[in-house]
Amino acid sequence: YGGPQLLGTTVGNLIGVHPKYVFVTQFQKFQAAVNSIGGITIRNPYAFSDDPLKRSGFRAGRIHLSGYDAVAYSRIRHSLPRGDFDRSAHQEIVLKGIQAKVHANAHRPGFIERGVINAMSHMSTNVPPVELFKLAQVMAQVDPSKVRSCVVQGGIGVSSGGASIVLPYVSQARD
Repeated sequence: YGGPQLLGTTVGNLIGVHPKYVFVTQFQKFQAAVNSIGGITIRNPYAFSDDPLKRSGFRAGRIHLSGYDAVAYSRIRHSLPRGDFDRSAHQEIVLKGIQAKVHANAHRPGFIERGVINAMSHMSTNVPPVELFKLAQVMAQVDPSKVRSCVVQGGIGVSSGGASIVLPYVSQARD
């Protein structure tokens, strides 16, 4: 209820890393955003499927994802060996796919400008439009092969209303 800023503060307080930029979207808007750039190509580390979202599944290797497929790939967790943690890794793969697509197409006239307008219509953010444009230009210059990320590790903490709550592991200071 507090928008992107409160979301960033809440996550920052939980994991100890406070994001400067926060973007919030919905499944249908994310799907439309990915479709607007012609989908993305990713490298899927292993084959998996999920009856409700993608019965035919995703094969291992280099695959192209439409907007719907990018959402499904990012949402599936029940059929994955590490559940929420594999889902988080898949979300990173999708974000890297978007960045790679921007990098590959940034030279096309109007691509960055259309992308910023598209982002503004498909997301809530704490980033003003001028700064969003600058971020997009920087993102377009980054070599995708140099982007590194990791999934915060953790475990099932508690349950609330029948839902499992995943909490990050907290490192203990040692003497």
